[in-house]
Amino acid sequence: MSTPASTLIHRSVVTVSDADTLLDTVRWMSGQWLKKKFRAAVPLGTGQHALDDASVLLSQAAYNDQGAEYATRIQLREDKPEATWRTTVTAVRSTTGDGGIAGVDLECFPNTAQALRGSKPNLIRDLMGELEPRDGLSRLSVNALRVTHDRVHSLLDVLCDPERQMPTLVAARPIQADPLWSDRVAGSMRNVAGDASTYLLWDLAAVDAFREAIGHDHRVSPGCVRTFMPLVDPAWAADAPRHRLMGSSRWTDPADQTWRGVVRRVHTLALERPLPRQLSSVMFPDRVAEQHRQERRESMDKARLLASVPAQRMGERDEELRAEVALLNGLLDQADKELSELGRSIDLAERANTSTRDQLQAVISDRDGEIEDHLTTLDALQQARAEADRLRLLLLRQGRAR
Repeated sequence: MSTPASTLIHRSVVTVSDADTLLDTVRWMSGQWLKKKFRAAVPLGTGQHALDDASVLLSQAAYNDQGAEYATRIQLREDKPEATWRTTVTAVRSTTGDGGIAGVDLECFPNTAQALRGSKPNLIRDLMGELEPRDGLSRLSVNALRVTHDRVHSLLDVLCDPERQMPTLVAARPIQADPLWSDRVAGSMRNVAGDASTYLLWDLAAVDAFREAIGHDHRVSPGCVRTFMPLVDPAWAADAPRHRLMGSSRWTDPADQTWRGVVRRVHTLALERPLPRQLSSVMFPDRVAEQHRQERRESMDKARLLASVPAQRMGERDEELRAEVALLNGLLDQADKELSELGRSIDLAERANTSTRDQLQAVISDRDGEIEDHLTTLDALQQARAEADRLRLLLLRQGRAR
């Protein structure tokens, strides 16, 4: 059974140890990304901003009980003919410690049945360079970190670190320089930025030292790339197949595209990881909408007061009423736009919820099918064992008869 397509097509979530400047950095980098995208400065103040006829930017902030900002969210929605694309950047500072967390989501809501594939937002790589996030002992980077023979022990610590949650890609340079290998590996390392840590065994001395440290089964030979999953156990040979190894020929053959599967698998694993509680639980009150509602209430109250209290000069009261009605009409137009945007957000939320529900149902069906297959296999195994016992008993009886 095929899994239904998800509206969420990219997700990168990273942790930073020092979050003093996290919110400002995320806002500044988001602003630079939007400026490149729209070729103009983009307002990032709290509220909704129409960037063009098809693009709406929503900027939100959350504050703690002391009035200090601890979270920010910047969401860009682009309504295009083929689909609605939504990019959401969220950053949350810890309220109990010094750390923080940042995440970037890219969602696609197609307008047709045609399958669409979106590229990973460049903003993710930009943030990696500024935030310097970590995954346990490993440092997430845009380009692979160079490992020489005297740094192999640090790489082994990273691979065996129980706190590491993301994959770690370890590549070993080929014996003979190969431009195609270099281009493909470097591009893959950049494409997994924010979703995996990446390391490059720099020379044969590093390759040999790594093989000696981690063992023959988990080695990375020259020209190869291995994707190490969390909880590596170098002492257990049976653990090695869990960490997929791609040979050098896959990277150096121009006609072979298998190497692209390394990046796809890392992206899939990133989508499967549960969203951290700091991001899933943060609430962003719509202070701007509440302010607009208050302005409308005040304007309506003033208009009622002017209409109910006799004025000494009718012309003066009529003039005030006309001004207040004009103001109220503007506020009502504003409310109409806000309601339209709210309806659009609700529609996208319902589509995302439906997609998630369909995926969950598909996973449940697959699991039930696997359980049924296992039960069938167990039943066949029990029957085979019973038949073997019967034949063994028959042979024993024949032997005794002789």
